[in-house]
Amino acid sequence: MAPSLSTVVLVALSFITPSAIAVPCQGDRIIGPDVRVITSDNYPNNYEDYTYCRYFITGPPDTQLTLTFTGTFQVEQIGSACDQDRVSIYDTSIRATNNSLSTSRACRSTASPTFGPFCGNTLPPRAQTVRKNRAVVEFCSDYGIAGTGWRINLTYVEVEPEPTLPPWQTPIFTLEKVAAVNFIRSPNYPSNYNNNYVANYIIRKTNRDWVVQLKSLLFDLGSGCEDNLVVHDVTNNVRKEFCGVDQDETELDYYEIRNSEEIHVTFTADDEASYRGFLIEVTTLACATNLLACDDNVGCYHPNVSCNAVNDCADGSDEKWEYCAPECGVSHFPIRTENALKASRIVGGVIANKNSLPWQVALIRPGGDQFCGGSIISDRWILTAAHCLHNSASNEWYPPTGYTVRVGSHTMSRTAESEGGISIEVEKIVCHPYYSPRPWDHDVCLLKLREHIPFRKNIAPICLPHAGAPVPAPGTACMASGWGRRISSDSEPTSEHLRQVYVPIMSIDACNTTIGEESGWALTPRMICTATLDGGFSTCQGDSGGPYVCPNAAGQWEIHGVSSWSYGCAEPRLPAVFAKVTYFTHWIVDSIAQN
Repeated sequence: MAPSLSTVVLVALSFITPSAIAVPCQGDRIIGPDVRVITSDNYPNNYEDYTYCRYFITGPPDTQLTLTFTGTFQVEQIGSACDQDRVSIYDTSIRATNNSLSTSRACRSTASPTFGPFCGNTLPPRAQTVRKNRAVVEFCSDYGIAGTGWRINLTYVEVEPEPTLPPWQTPIFTLEKVAAVNFIRSPNYPSNYNNNYVANYIIRKTNRDWVVQLKSLLFDLGSGCEDNLVVHDVTNNVRKEFCGVDQDETELDYYEIRNSEEIHVTFTADDEASYRGFLIEVTTLACATNLLACDDNVGCYHPNVSCNAVNDCADGSDEKWEYCAPECGVSHFPIRTENALKASRIVGGVIANKNSLPWQVALIRPGGDQFCGGSIISDRWILTAAHCLHNSASNEWYPPTGYTVRVGSHTMSRTAESEGGISIEVEKIVCHPYYSPRPWDHDVCLLKLREHIPFRKNIAPICLPHAGAPVPAPGTACMASGWGRRISSDSEPTSEHLRQVYVPIMSIDACNTTIGEESGWALTPRMICTATLDGGFSTCQGDSGGPYVCPNAAGQWEIHGVSSWSYGCAEPRLPAVFAKVTYFTHWIVDSIAQN
């Protein structure tokens, strides 16, 4: 009897299945520590279409993995990119990479390969070494052209196991008096901290009414939040996390805790890269930061009620003559010294002590944004940079309407009045008639305010130097301040808090050589040049118009420069240029008298 049609079909199918229907890898493959070679499927024959395959490689403990392409290498490539078929290597000891791979399918991750992608007919030329003993190799192919694929040798080299670290000894800081200063340091400071480490700190106060202020002199935990610092107000059960510079509003600059008796600080580092860590100043304040302490530290008062002929302090210090009719260039709050700032290597230095720079003002444009700085030189006049008020497109000066000046301010996110300052409208703008936009010559401007500035303990003028007086010698480090950006990037916001830096004066000859290489310009006699050899300290966007001040022989601060222009922000050897105030002293005095 002849076989039925159905029987014939079944026989034919059973014959062709093993050789004609191949299943490509579409998922994960686990590669253990004994494996020394991995290849694409069918190697050295052609790989399959629609391959979406990951090889999760884990080697022996305490080893470092090197991946080397050997043999033939043939992966489809059309054009210059690897848009069709590709093989990529990911270092999974990098947390962000590992997280991306673990939450995505093969060939669908948004993570950038650590090495690759590779394609074409040329063997990748060098070995690829990852940080530790693990990696992922990902192979992706589309439909159409297929090659012989690839072969990778896996080599492991023994490395020293990570040392066993001594247990962390938790320091306890007991704050027993006002103005007490302590420092919290990351493990190993000033060297990089350890990986896989947790460090705790405890802060206790003997008076709950005191304010604890945390201010970072250095804060470098990388870019993400894998390493982080958590401040826990135990009394009020409030937690705040601080971490990397790329995370909005999480980098520790300045933080205050009120009405608390105990604070716990916990630092956690993961097993990846380590960084410089942190140096945090812990200060005890008798009063909230919007108030001033009476000189005897008994009682507090708001600056807005000082110098009004009414004693709000038992000792009468809110009405002291030296505060209400101040000498120029004198601060009644401690100014950070140059040595105190050397712990920080960031553009913009560190946050200034609140109220310590009483001559500093912020210029506010119509709409409310801070855009430049300035200095109080009398009870009606502010000195700033001409380019701040010049419309380069129309080559005209902006009218004063809508512009205000904030005096006595420190934190831009708060209103001037709430922190003991005041906002005053600009009545008149008087800029130097010879101002030249390129290269910003005669870059000075005066702002006449609509009201008198109410001098008090936290608001005072800066001293003007004598006309023609010599500028301090090259190498002298004087102080610049402002709310400018800390890196040269339009995406970087200006600083929330007033910051200060000490920047050394650079000789005119050295500065002209450097500037000439960059622009072909030369400094004029109306400019001061400043720079550091290795970068790290300087002014940046938003600092324009702010002061560059030096102490005189009597111990008072004088304004020698007005922040004008620079190349980048604190780039090595690239100068920041200030308008030389001694050149303009006569013009300043005459302009005030005539207006």
